[in-house]
Amino acid sequence: MSLDVCDLQAMPMLEAALAALDTLTKADITEVKAMKNPPGPVKLVMEACCIMKDVHLMISFNPHPFLIHH
Repeated sequence: MSLDVCDLQAMPMLEAALAALDTLTKADITEVKAMKNPPGPVKLVMEACCIMKDVHLMISFNPHPFLIHH
């Protein structure tokens, strides 16, 4: 499979994921920020959100990076 075919298959999923990010509320973000040690799946999803929104990883803790804007 060529990269172009992969891109064509992935783009609708990426666009859907980006649209889903637009449905997050301030309360949703506040809830996650209030977690001292979020469960692994929450950390993974937040990392993916930051990658899609081009938010850079600034601080690391074990096992997943903590994400902040700069």
